[in-house]
Amino acid sequence: MSDKAARVAAEWDVPEVYASPEELFDHVDAVIVASSNASHHPIALAAMERDLHVLCEKPLGLDAAQANELAAAAERHGAITMTPFTYRFMPMARQLRHHIDNGYIGTPFHLAARYYTGFARDGEYAWRFDLGESGSGVLGDIGSHWIDLATYLLGDIAEVGCVTNATVAREPRPDGLPYEAGEDVALTTLRFTNGAIGHLIVSAVCWEGHPSIRPTTSRCTEAAEPSTPSMTGTRCKRCVASEPARPDLRAPSTDPATSGTGCAPEPCTTPTEMSSVQLRR
Repeated sequence: MSDKAARVAAEWDVPEVYASPEELFDHVDAVIVASSNASHHPIALAAMERDLHVLCEKPLGLDAAQANELAAAAERHGAITMTPFTYRFMPMARQLRHHIDNGYIGTPFHLAARYYTGFARDGEYAWRFDLGESGSGVLGDIGSHWIDLATYLLGDIAEVGCVTNATVAREPRPDGLPYEAGEDVALTTLRFTNGAIGHLIVSAVCWEGHPSIRPTTSRCTEAAEPSTPSMTGTRCKRCVASEPARPDLRAPSTDPATSGTGCAPEPCTTPTEMSSVQLRR
C-alpha cells in the first residue's frame, strides 16, 4: 500500500485499504469504477474477468474499441453492468418523460439542451482536457449526459453531427510532455428515429447558473403561467382554464375529454407557436 493511500485512509477513516484493484477483487462481489478516465477500461475489464459485477463511470474507455471490448466482456461473463448517467433519474426528468409518454404535452418536435459550466476558463492544465488521459474533452465529460437524456426523453437517434472547439489555450503538462488538448465547447445536432430533431450545446468556458433542456411540442399556442417551479410555459391559457383544478402536473385529469392531453376538447390548431418546457436542476 502506498504512503498516499495510507494517508487518505487515515484521514477518511477507511477501514480496508488495498494496494491494487486485483487485491480488492478477492473481497467483493461487485465494484464501482470511479477513478480517472484512462483507468476505467483496464479496471472494469479485470473485474469482469474475475466474474464481478461492475458500475463504471463514463467513459467506458478512451475510444470506441475499448468500450466495445467491455460490452463484449459483460456479455461473455454474464455481468450486471451500468454506467451511472444520473440526470435521467432526477425527478424533473422523470416527470417530463411521463408527460411525453402519455401525450400530456403533445408530440415532441425539437429538443434544445444547454449546459454551461465555466470551470475551465483559466487555461490551467487539467487531465480532463488531455486526450491521452481523458479520451475526449467537454463533449464526453458533460455532453454525454445530454445525449443520454435526449435518448431517454425522445428515443433512439438516427443521425448525429457535431462541431467542437478548443477555445482556451491550455498550460503544459506538469511533466513537460506534449499532449493533444481536448475541446472545451461542443455543439451536437440530432435527428431522432421518430422524426424530431435536437441540438445540444455544452461548454466549460461559458457560465450559466443551471443547465436547461427544452423540448418543443405540438401543444399549445399561448404561453400559460408557470404550473410548477421546474416546468415553465407548457400550455395555453385556454387549455389551462378548461381543466378542473388540481394541485400540480403530476396528477393529470381523468376527464375523458382532457385526459392525457392537457388540452380542451377543441384543441389548439395554430402550428407556428409551439409549447416548450424548461427543466431546471
